[in-house]
Order: sequence, then structure tokens, then C-alpha cells
Amino acid sequence: MKAAPTLDGRLRIDLEDERDRMVLEAILVDARSDGGQLSELVARMRDEDDGDWEEFVKPELEEQFDRQLGAVAHAISKGEVPGAIFVVKEDAEEWYGALNRARLALEEAC
Repeated sequence: MKAAPTLDGRLRIDLEDERDRMVLEAILVDARSDGGQLSELVARMRDEDDGDWEEFVKPELEEQFDRQLGAVAHAISKGEVPGAIFVVKEDAEEWYGALNRARLALEEAC
């Protein structure tokens, strides 16, 4: 797999074989490896108890998490050019969030 910026400001990820696609898809698997309970992981990392957590923060956090993973899954599956995935600047936050979520889930598992 090779990744490089394009002249129009996107990131192009060239898949050299099917294993590269499987590695990218593993982001989604790793991110959900603890059952997708991102809000529970974040809650454990917090020091204070906030009564608004369950009612306001948790649903919004889970919605954001699902949107991030959905954007990454869509980008991986659509592949504008055979063997290439393009990440536009507007999707960078979703990719960053999904990658960070996979990292947190893997750290939690270790």
C-alpha cells in the first residue's frame, strides 16, 4: 500500500493487492473490537462523574463514532479508481476519528 497527496489536496491510497484492502477494512474491525462501546471507554478515562453523560454526551459520541466508521467504510468500498482510495480534506476528521478509535480499542485489549 502506498499513500501520497494529490495535486488537488486529496490523499490517494494505492492498494497493491487484496491484502491492502483487508488491512484498511481491519480499521473497522479493530474499532469495534470491544463491541463498539466507545462511550464506556471514554467514561472510564474521565475522573469526574457527570450526570449529563448518559443523557447528552453518550448518544452524541456514539452517533459521531458510527458516522466516522461509516465514512471510512464507504471510502474503502467505493474506490473511484480500481485499486485506489481517495480521502478528501472534508473526510479527514472521520478518518482520524476511526483510526484513533481503532487505536483506543487495541490499547484497551492489551
